[in-house]
Amino acid sequence: GETVGGFGSFDRWRAFLKQSAERSRLSRRAFIQAGGAGLAVSTLGAAASAPAVAAVGRQWTQIADIVVVGSGAAASVAALAAAKDGAKVLMLEKAPVYGGTSAKSGGAFWVPNNFRLKERGIEDPKASLLAYCAAYSYPHLFDSNSPTLGLGEDVYKLLEAFYDNASPMTDMLREIKAAEIGRFHVLPDGQGTDLPDYGVLDGNNKVPRGRCLGPIKPDGSPGFGAELMRQIKARIDAYGIPLLTSHQVVRLVTDGDGAVLGVEALNDGKEVSFGARKGVIFATGGFTYNRGLCCKNREA
Repeated sequence: GETVGGFGSFDRWRAFLKQSAERSRLSRRAFIQAGGAGLAVSTLGAAASAPAVAAVGRQWTQIADIVVVGSGAAASVAALAAAKDGAKVLMLEKAPVYGGTSAKSGGAFWVPNNFRLKERGIEDPKASLLAYCAAYSYPHLFDSNSPTLGLGEDVYKLLEAFYDNASPMTDMLREIKAAEIGRFHVLPDGQGTDLPDYGVLDGNNKVPRGRCLGPIKPDGSPGFGAELMRQIKARIDAYGIPLLTSHQVVRLVTDGDGAVLGVEALNDGKEVSFGARKGVIFATGGFTYNRGLCCKNREA
């Protein structure tokens, strides 16, 4: 049948999502309880009582410098960045196919101050971009006179990190020539007029068009999510990064001091362990299909 960017048939993908959805019904109370357990629960779907296990006497199935959990755009770009810097990388994906929800998305990055804007001489100042994001995402907190725009320092720094790193990320993809990905398209001013930027285009949004970058197909036409992931996967293969599908990460593996040494995963019901010499990167998403995070019903 048809394929999702080369990741498997649509029927196979739909069957996986349907099966996941049927398993993913928990109450809001369970979500709140699980949320207190932190990142290991919210990203891994591990039981709140056992988000990590000790590494005493553990035999690793495989060891890498960096273990990346997930295979969507964020996970794949993180894997490429680590491999570019010389790390031995291993990717683990719960689904039987590569690409995550990115493969079924519109396939565009919203990147402030990107190279296309710079080529056109359009300035996208950091201060106004941060103010726009803060006002749109946190209207009840936004304060233009506050050093952190009314946000908590951690949230403000997260927005800063986004501005500082999003454009260099796309530059990195262009540098390593990830197939056609270096030729990101932007919609011409005469197209997509029904697709304005996010939210109210207030005075803080100095660049209402041009931040959205998408992949170009080999024939020169704009691509979407499946095309984006096809192109990124080609570069992952070129770097020789192993990708293990049908591996659901269920918990962290730590040492006696709590430092992360790797992860445990389930593959066809069998528990396997993967060591990480330098770190584990989580880019899993999947909130809708996570038993520990979904509401069982609207009344719960």
